[in-house]
Amino acid sequence: MNERYRLFLRRKSVYYAFDNTTKTFQSLKTHDRAEGARLLLALNEAGKQLAVNLGLARVYLKHSDPLVAQRTWQHVLEEIIKLKEGPTQYRWQTASRDKAFDLIRSRLLIETQAEHFLEVLKKGTVSTNAYLVKPHNLALDMNWLTATIIHPERIKVCQLRWRLVAIFVVSVLRALPHDGCMTYETSRVIDLRSDTVTKPTPAMREAMARAEVGDDVFGDDPTVQELESETAALLGKEAAMFTPSGTMANQLAIRSQTEPGDEILVDANAHIYYYEGGAPAALSGVMCRCLDGWRGVFTDADLEAALRPTDQHFPRTRLVCIENTHNRGGGKIWPIEQIREVAAAALKHGLQLHLDGARLWNASVATGIAEREYAAPFNTVSVCFSKGLGAPVGSALAGSKNLIERARRFRKMIGGGMRQAGVIAAGALFALRNHRGRLVEDHANAKLLASRLGNIQGLKVEPDEVETNMIRFRVRVMPAEQLVERLRARGVLVLAVGRDTIRAVSNLMVSAQDIEAAVGTISALLK
Repeated sequence: MNERYRLFLRRKSVYYAFDNTTKTFQSLKTHDRAEGARLLLALNEAGKQLAVNLGLARVYLKHSDPLVAQRTWQHVLEEIIKLKEGPTQYRWQTASRDKAFDLIRSRLLIETQAEHFLEVLKKGTVSTNAYLVKPHNLALDMNWLTATIIHPERIKVCQLRWRLVAIFVVSVLRALPHDGCMTYETSRVIDLRSDTVTKPTPAMREAMARAEVGDDVFGDDPTVQELESETAALLGKEAAMFTPSGTMANQLAIRSQTEPGDEILVDANAHIYYYEGGAPAALSGVMCRCLDGWRGVFTDADLEAALRPTDQHFPRTRLVCIENTHNRGGGKIWPIEQIREVAAAALKHGLQLHLDGARLWNASVATGIAEREYAAPFNTVSVCFSKGLGAPVGSALAGSKNLIERARRFRKMIGGGMRQAGVIAAGALFALRNHRGRLVEDHANAKLLASRLGNIQGLKVEPDEVETNMIRFRVRVMPAEQLVERLRARGVLVLAVGRDTIRAVSNLMVSAQDIEAAVGTISALLK
C-alpha cells in the first residue's frame, strides 16, 4: 500500500487520549465546574470534527475508495489524540430529564456495537458492516453529545456517555496492527464475475454531475458530441455514435451493412452469436455462419472455406465479424498480422468487416499497438466504456460518416435514441481519458491470479494463456457451479461458464490484495 495512506500511530497516543478523558471524568465528579467545563468543551469540539470525519470515511468507503477512507480515518485518529486542546470559553446549559435517559439508553447500544467492532478489529481486518455502521453510529452519538445541554444534575449522564465513547476509541486504537495501519478489509465481496461490475469512482461521479447536456436525438448534446468525436479520432474513423450498450452497437453495425436474408461470418463462440439473444436474426434478418477458430481466432483460409458460391439457392455473404479481445477465448488477442490477412481475404471477395472491440482497449494496452491501427481494416468498430474502463454505461460505434448516419436511423428505430445523454456520456468520457492506461494493473492482477491458482490442487489453469484481464480455469474435484456457490457464500464471486470451467475477470474494483485474498479462499475450500 502507498506509504502516504498508512496510518502511523505512536503507542502513547492511546494513553494520551484515555488520560485526557479520565481527567474530564474526575473534574466533573469533584464538581470542579470550571476545569470540567473547559475539558468537556474541548472534547465536544474534537467530537464535532470526529463526527464529520467519520461521516466522510463512511462516504468514501461506500463509494469504493478505500485508500481515501483510510486517509480520512487517519484524520479521525489525529483528532482523537488532540482531545485536550480547545477553547477556554464555556457555558452551562440545561437538558430535559427524558432526553438524558434516552441518551443513556443509546449509549448502551453503542457500547454493544463497540464491543463487536473491537472483536472484528482484533482479527486484523475491518469488515464493511463494521466500518460503515459502527463508526457511523459513533458519529451520530458524537453529534448528540455536542448538542447535549449539561446541567449539574446530569453530570452522570455526561460521564457515562464520554466514558463509553472513550472505551470505544481506545479499543480501536489498541486493536490496530503493530505498525499502526488499519488494513482494508478482506471480508468485503471480491467480484471477479466480469469487468462490467465496476462502479463509477467519486471523480467520475463528479464529472457526470457537472456534465453539460442537450438533446442527443436533436444532435445538440455537447458532452455526447465530445465523446463521439474523441472516440472516432482514437479509432481513426470519420464519425462515431454513442449507444447504451455494446450489443446495440454490434447489432447496428450488422443492420447498417446487411439486408434481410444475408449471411454474416463469425467465430462459433463470438459474443455476437453466443450472447446477444439471437439479435442478428431478430433485428437484421441475417443468418450467422460460424467458423471454428482457436480461442476465437480464425484464419483467412477458414474464411475462404466458408464462402458460398454465387447462386440463387444460397444466402449472400456480406459481412465478416471479428472480436478482439475474445470473450469466450479467455481474453485472447487477435494477432495484428492475422487480422490483416483475414481483412485482405474479405476485401478480395467484396465483404464488409466489423470489429467487435468491446475490449479493444485491453488489446491495445497489452500489445502497445494503437487502437486506430487495429481498427484500420474495418468498416465499423464497436468499443465499450462500461467494461475495463469502468464507466457505468455506454458503448460507441465508429465508421464512415455515411455508415454512422445510416446507423443513427436504425438506433432510433430500435429505441436507442437518448435525450440528455450527456450525463452518462460524461462518465464514458472520463473513463476514456483516465482509465485506459490503468488496464495494465488488471492484466497484472489476472496473471497473478492465474499463477496462484496453478498451485492449487484440484484446479487446472494455463497461465500462459492469460493475455489480458480474463482467466479461465477447470475444476477437477466438483462441478464448477458448486464451487461458484461455495465461493459466493464466502464473498468471492466468479462465473461458471461450463460444467467444469470457471471464468474470473480482473477489474477496476479488484486490487492485488483482493486477488491474494480470493486465492486464499479458493485454496481453503479445496483442501
